[in-house]
This record gives sequence, structure tokens and C-alpha cells, in this order.
Amino acid sequence: MHIKTATLMDRKGVVAVEFALLLPIMILIWAGIVEFTTLQSAARKVNLASHSVADIVAQEQSVTQDRLDNIIRAATIIMTPFPTGSLTIGIQSIETDADGNISVGWETGSLNGIPAEAASLVNQNDSTIHVLVTYTYQPVLSNLVPPGFLPGITNMTQQAFAKPRLTTKIPFN
Repeated sequence: MHIKTATLMDRKGVVAVEFALLLPIMILIWAGIVEFTTLQSAARKVNLASHSVADIVAQEQSVTQDRLDNIIRAATIIMTPFPTGSLTIGIQSIETDADGNISVGWETGSLNGIPAEAASLVNQNDSTIHVLVTYTYQPVLSNLVPPGFLPGITNMTQQAFAKPRLTTKIPFN
């Protein structure tokens, strides 16, 4: 009976060992690509939601709370397929009087006063629509990948401005 002994030149199983060593690294790279792509998609949708809300409100001749609520619901649809539990949207009309004094004509949602950029966007007896969208992104694969490899919970904030198209100031009824 002839027994074959392993030699240094025997290459059987090398591919299997290399695959076993590289598979975890390949899975981590794949997970990172998935997470970063999903994060970028969420950021793009937050940006689109803010600009869409500002654009829709700017096309109105007047607004009511019901109309603003419907526009906000449209923004939540833009965020699909991402969960919207952490999505907040604030809308305000920033107005100036004949003396150029800036004030908030009306607002709905979560806002932190008049942004500094607004002063350069409104003239006397004029207005601009300001929309602030905030969203908290929760990583999809955070339970499958070791902590620290993927981005953690990310808070996104996007604001948009739009000039009213049909009137200088959009009244709130």
C-alpha cells in the first residue's frame, strides 16, 4: 500500500483557506458599501424633501394649516422607503415691512427662529419661504457588523428657501 505524504509543493486546499481568510473582509466591505450608499440616499431624500416643500409652498396664493399639513405629508412620501418617525419639518414665511424689519409672518412645525441667511434674501415689503427638515438616520446593518465600522446614528438637517411666485407675501388663513 502506498501512502501519499504531504509535501511543501502540495497546493490542495490553498484556495479554500484563502477564501476563508478573505470572506469576512469581503463581507465587511460589502456592508460598508451598502451602509454608505443608503446613508447617501437618505441625505439626498432629505434634501429633496426640503426643496420640494419650499417649492410647493412658494406656488400658493394663500395657505391654511390643513394645506401645510398635506404638503408635509407629501414630504414624508418623498422619504419612502426610509422610516419617517424621526422626520421633522418646519415651514415659515419670513417677511419684511416697509422699513425693512424682518419678522415671521407665520410658521408651522419645528423651527429655531429666523436663520441668518434670511436677511439677504428679503427686500422691503417682501417675503421668502423657509423650510427646515431634520432627520435621524439609523444604520440598516448596525446589528450585523461590529461597532465602529459603519457610521452610527446620523442627524441630518437641510434647509431651503423659496420666493413666493404669485404674490409678495403668502397669507395664512
